[in-house]
Amino acid sequence: MGIIDTLFGRKRREPAGPAPFTPKPGTDDELAVQRYEYLLRNAGPDTVEQVHSEAFAKLSYAQRDLMFDQLVARAAANDEKPVDATPGSLATAATLVETRRPGSIKRLFGNASANPLWGDPNSMFYLFVSYSIASDLSTAYFISQVASADTAAPDEMSSDASESDFFGDFGF
Repeated sequence: MGIIDTLFGRKRREPAGPAPFTPKPGTDDELAVQRYEYLLRNAGPDTVEQVHSEAFAKLSYAQRDLMFDQLVARAAANDEKPVDATPGSLATAATLVETRRPGSIKRLFGNASANPLWGDPNSMFYLFVSYSIASDLSTAYFISQVASADTAAPDEMSSDASESDFFGDFGF
């Protein structure tokens, strides 16, 4: 944006939507967590719920039962309790809890005393996150974010001669 734009009161157009995903260096598990957290911050509740449902469907029955028990025990309100241990019910509850109190799912997996089935508390969280990120819907969401970021970048370079140079009207 140049001084002429400032003098004439033109405003810089800010790109609409969330900032593109830019991962920080780390292990594959850490990158998966970064993508999952980005998805939670930027995707709509319906998308997050669908991704959670797909991830819960990949867990074993015993793991889903344990998640059901933990979500029921930690629910702050009745509407946060899952109805049963089906992937859809767990996903609805997990999405609602995560929307109201961001980071709840990570804390739920981080409780070592509540996770007798998976030893290292982080291993189950990384498994769940990996399932979430590997879902078709999650992949489609990230692809759409990259595509929208690619189309927003040329905004800096306008092809409209009247915006960028005085001589555009004269054919120079």
